[in-house]
Amino acid sequence: MIKLLVSPATLEKALKDLQKSQGALVGFKEVGIEGQGDMKACKVLVNFEKGVLVAVVALDSTGLIAGFRLKPTTEISSRWQCSSYADPKLSRKRK
Repeated sequence: MIKLLVSPATLEKALKDLQKSQGALVGFKEVGIEGQGDMKACKVLVNFEKGVLVAVVALDSTGLIAGFRLKPTTEISSRWQCSSYADPKLSRKRK
């Protein structure tokens, strides 16, 4: 359980530091939940005035927060290109 490892004062300082670099919090939106076994990871887009980050919140089997991290977003779908050696004619969609 994360509350044993991170104090409220530490979280408050982290938020203030984040707001200094990213601006004020504008909003957030859940984008998905993944997991294996008892652990789940909830991904949330966090919108700030200066940009968007992805928050990944790890939840244990009882629903308590077991981990938390912020990472930059990546626009993989808009940058993806077929490799030069691949033949798109050989691929097919799954039904």
